[in-house]
Amino acid sequence: MDTKYERDIKTLNRRYLMLVREMEREDSDYAHTVTGVPYQIRRKLKDMTIEEVEEMVEHLPIMPFTFRLMERHWKRIADAIRTSRFDARKTAETISFMTVAAALQEEDKGGEGFADC
Repeated sequence: MDTKYERDIKTLNRRYLMLVREMEREDSDYAHTVTGVPYQIRRKLKDMTIEEVEEMVEHLPIMPFTFRLMERHWKRIADAIRTSRFDARKTAETISFMTVAAALQEEDKGGEGFADC
């Protein structure tokens, strides 16, 4: 990887992977709700040393996280903030539920659904 974004990508990856690792060590359910990272991946990260995470970051040319929010999620968050009803944990749980529901609907229609999880 040799682009003008290389350092930024490595920094984001390092912070993200270390955050997921620490969250999984403290509260697996919360880590899943907030990150959406599949259990098997969180478990592997949890067991990795800092050096192993650093080595992975050095050889990871892409960002390992995907954007999980859809336009309706943005609207829900904006409405909650605007009306002073914003609760970060409740919002994360709701969005995670909506994401799971969408994947289940995709599976029901013959799509991939949770194939990547």
